Amino acid sequence: MEMIKEINAEVYVWLMKNDLDKWTLHKDGGRKWGMLITNSFESFNGLLKSTMGLSVTAMVRLTYNQIVNSYVTRSKIVNQLVQQKQQWMPKPFKDFEENKKKSQRHTLINYHQQRENIFEVQIHMHHGYGGNKHIVNASQGICQCGK
Repeated sequence: MEMIKEINAEVYVWLMKNDLDKWTLHKDGGRKWGMLITNSFESFNGLLKSTMGLSVTAMVRLTYNQIVNSYVTRSKIVNQLVQQKQQWMPKPFKDFEENKKKSQRHTLINYHQQRENIFEVQIHMHHGYGGNKHIVNASQGICQCGK
């Protein structure tokens, strides 16, 4: 954080205003936006468990081969996406599309955009949920929720 502060004090202040559990791994209680730890760490642990009882040489070879195979497989997927001019990996793209679909049930009214960036967001009723209004002050990072 001190390095960030030295590079850009505004970014440091903005980060410190936000809850640490929303953007840091060390304060998220073992979760990061719905993902348990990191997939690569879990995969590596699973791989190491499968090598128990093997000789050290066999363990190193198996681990090395699995990591290389994983890297090659992921590289092929990424290259295909690049060739198809895809800008997103499939999972984040699916999440984005779902959120985009949900956002269509919102109405945005813009108040004082040039001066204060104040908006009203109304969430339309859908399957018994919604009907709320939120006043958002984007300049101050404040949201006042109401019914």
